[in-house]
Amino acid sequence: MDTFRTVIKPSPASFNISHTDPLLFIGSCFTEHIGSKMELLKFPVCINPSGILYNPISIANTINRLVTVKQYSQEDLVLHNGIWHSFDHHGSFSGTDKDEVLFRINESLNKGADFLRKASFLFITLGNAHIYRYQKTGQIAANCHKIPDAEFAFSMLAPEQIAENLTRVWKLVHEVNPSLRIIFSISPVRYLRYGHTGNQAGKSVLFVAVHRLLKEIPGSVYFPAYEIMMDDLRDYRFYEPDMIHPNIVAIEYIWNFFCQTYFTDATLQIIRKLEIIQRALEHRPIRPNTEEHSRFIEQIRTYISEMEKQYAFLNFQEEKERLRTFSDPGKTV
Repeated sequence: MDTFRTVIKPSPASFNISHTDPLLFIGSCFTEHIGSKMELLKFPVCINPSGILYNPISIANTINRLVTVKQYSQEDLVLHNGIWHSFDHHGSFSGTDKDEVLFRINESLNKGADFLRKASFLFITLGNAHIYRYQKTGQIAANCHKIPDAEFAFSMLAPEQIAENLTRVWKLVHEVNPSLRIIFSISPVRYLRYGHTGNQAGKSVLFVAVHRLLKEIPGSVYFPAYEIMMDDLRDYRFYEPDMIHPNIVAIEYIWNFFCQTYFTDATLQIIRKLEIIQRALEHRPIRPNTEEHSRFIEQIRTYISEMEKQYAFLNFQEEKERLRTFSDPGKTV
């Protein structure tokens, strides 16, 4: 009891994730945190082709679209206050130009569909079990886009509905990518708009659903992000000022847990080397036009060159471009 906390210890998974494994991330904002971290460390990733999604039905609908590659049309959009929206997508896809909105939606769909077919892993993070159904069409909204609440019917999914929908789309995915492995997770973010009791009820539904999914989907596993946040990091110092979202310290802690679970020592060594390059590129010299700075730039170039020879599957084009910018401070990337 000297730690005064219940520590959750990582145990290596029965499989490993490497820099040659494409990973598709779909789900809540926590998915974006892990996915963006992996993208920064040069893992091949595709993150939320429909934008951030919270409820399991919208997640299932997105995966279904990635399999069928059915293109979106004007009939799939809704106009509100001069802005075109899709109920299948995050607000980042919305806009005043209908054709541009459809182009961006379908472009992201096509890229995500291509990625799904070559992905080694699908990382799904469920946010909550609450849904909003647009009463005019009966469609479940991934995002209500600030359309008045009166136009939606609010309800909470049953575990069976979640499990059945995600199992059904997994069978479709299996037809186009039989080797894909699914990693489930439940978002550690609490959704207090439903009240504390409502949030807990929703999370409980997700846990029951995931428990069933792990039995029904062969090879699927669960990553305990929620438990790490709620039980291991049981302190508000690990939260943002809103006291709801995990802060950078918590995210790094959960990320390290992820690393110890899925990465080999060889992959961790690559990550450490990449972090050296990242820290070097974040350095802002006091005197950029000096011989000392030129030597510093050349050292980084040499280090990258050695990395390229050792790890041919890594692409350092962006870092090289940034180094050219450092060499010519007047140039913009």
